[in-house]
Amino acid sequence: MQYEITDTAAFTFSSAFYERIAEGSPVDKAMTLAREEVKMTLGSLEWATPVLILASDQTRIFSLRNSETTPIPRPPAKRLAEVGPCSHVALGPSNLLATACVDGVVRIFDGTDGRPVCQCMPVQREEPVRVAWSPWRRHVASRHRDGTVIVWDLQTRAPVLVIGAGGQDDSLAFSADGRWLALTAGDHVHVYDVRGARVRDLPVWSRKEVCRPGQPRTLGPIVFAPGDRHVVVACGDGLVRQLNVQGKVVTRWPHPLPVSSLAVTADRLATGCLDGRVRLWSWEGRPLQHTDPGRHAAHLALSADLPLLAMADDEGNVVIRDLVGWNATTATRLTSPPAGLAFLDSRGGLVTGTRAGVVERWSLPEWTAAEGSAS
Repeated sequence: MQYEITDTAAFTFSSAFYERIAEGSPVDKAMTLAREEVKMTLGSLEWATPVLILASDQTRIFSLRNSETTPIPRPPAKRLAEVGPCSHVALGPSNLLATACVDGVVRIFDGTDGRPVCQCMPVQREEPVRVAWSPWRRHVASRHRDGTVIVWDLQTRAPVLVIGAGGQDDSLAFSADGRWLALTAGDHVHVYDVRGARVRDLPVWSRKEVCRPGQPRTLGPIVFAPGDRHVVVACGDGLVRQLNVQGKVVTRWPHPLPVSSLAVTADRLATGCLDGRVRLWSWEGRPLQHTDPGRHAAHLALSADLPLLAMADDEGNVVIRDLVGWNATTATRLTSPPAGLAFLDSRGGLVTGTRAGVVERWSLPEWTAAEGSAS
């Protein structure tokens, strides 16, 4: 500074600055107005050098991290398993966990205590890249790198259904009633029944959209909408589309970039976009909440018991958000990129899996107990 700063100037500046912050002004705008207050009140050049007077209606000159979301290292409630490198971890009924392991094995174990349940291994030992649970704990589906989809009977550890879907896609989802299995295949969604018959072949893009030059026609994660009559699929053009049984788009959720993760409940849809924002939507397509830009959320999970959303970014930072107040708390920092996360039933905590194959169970933050009593 080229001018002396007096106590009076400092007091005037700080009072004006915090008043503007309380009114909702951006930090740099509040700082500009506070400096002008010093100049006008004291008739002085204190804190008013030209290089420091800035103005902006939108930007911030500081990147402030919420202290609530600062990673705080803490031990997990329990290390459940170390299964070796894996592509995906998914939670099923009765808190069972399935892991798609690089060695070709689908491993099943208890998500509360890590007790092994069974192992399923295809004859060709092709690497599984995705797993999805039926609503019945006896059946889990795996999608493999060669495109094959296998539905396993965990009691016999043998396939009950093999679908040669082909292609390089890796998305699949069971309906909530277990009657349908949806897969992405190129720019289509295929739906199969319990006998393995393909009952729907739904083109995601209309003929008009397909003809547009440069149209990205890749598909991402897929889920069934509540009621099982519609499928929701993330598309390479940034739209998340809800398709009915005729393939008609009934709802669109627009994003500036492709969506890499989805999570659903009866009344909400959560999307993790490559622009670094996580968005919360109504099923009618109305935006409800969104995070500030950051690392993109590779995995999302919504709790069935509490109004909570968990997100894991591609660096392994796991954050839990309160859906009522949208407050965030960092749950942990994983030691390697995530392969999946989920809330255990009956408020049993949060389970995470990494691509290195470490599966852990974490206790929920203390403030979630208040959410539970209010829900």
